[in-house]
Amino acid sequence: MDTRRPITEAQVNSWLNMPATIQTVRAALIDQAADRAVNVPRQRLRLGSSMMHILAASWEARGVFGHKSYASSPKGVEFYVILYYADGRPGVVIEANRLGQLRTGAATGVASKALARPDSKVLGVIGSGYQMRTQVEAVVHELPIDRVQVWSPTEANREAFARELGQQLAVEMVAVDSVEAATDGADVINVLTTSPEPLLYGRHLQPGVHVNAAGSNRVQQQEIAADVFAEASLVVTDDLEQAHSESGDLVAAVSAGTVDWSDVKRLADVVAYPPQREADAVTVFKSHGIGLWDVAAALKLLEELDG
Repeated sequence: MDTRRPITEAQVNSWLNMPATIQTVRAALIDQAADRAVNVPRQRLRLGSSMMHILAASWEARGVFGHKSYASSPKGVEFYVILYYADGRPGVVIEANRLGQLRTGAATGVASKALARPDSKVLGVIGSGYQMRTQVEAVVHELPIDRVQVWSPTEANREAFARELGQQLAVEMVAVDSVEAATDGADVINVLTTSPEPLLYGRHLQPGVHVNAAGSNRVQQQEIAADVFAEASLVVTDDLEQAHSESGDLVAAVSAGTVDWSDVKRLADVVAYPPQREADAVTVFKSHGIGLWDVAAALKLLEELDG
């Protein structure tokens, strides 16, 4: 491999798939629970109307560390991961838009495997953006889902999402006209939107449902209502320190008294030691995205490229 040139988006798309990403994200989380991996919460730097975001992590058990940095500006967003080897081998630069989609989806799949009922059949989807595609793919890979009900505000977008993803996945994909229809009978609910206000409420939850919320990583945003957490017997997030500064959903719920920070569990610990769950228990995973997932996905990509 020529480490002088960045690995391109095309190479990531060709060589890294969802099953492999799920495998490496799960392994990294298990090692994090055993203190063999360390995550550093996201840092943000503003310059005028642009912002740089940095997420870093080390995976001691695998001898690597690195970071993802991305810059958001009025012209768009650029993503890169730089992976370093602890033994001094040259670092590798990776274009990381697709990698980010895969690792975020993979983490939702891993969380769903640990938290959802193992017989979950129906997936309710709120949001039909490009990031939701890997979210659905991962949950379908990890659970016996046979029907996906998708809602988003624009009819054409949700219909295109259902049509295109339905051709890729061996499940029934249905575009529906309301949040109520998307969550009707759902065993798992994925929420990933840019909404500044809640779309999912406690009234949309049936007993035994698992909720994945991955759209908001700004304290001013809230895509799931505080009363969702009131229904939950277990609330999990990817990084507790990061959640304090980024999770509008959790901050609002703590303020409303429907959850306490001391009751929120870390995903790594839940994955390493899956909890016993009652059939009618409601569980919630609040995802923000962490650097450890990027490091894990980048390492898996390099392993795939090296054959």
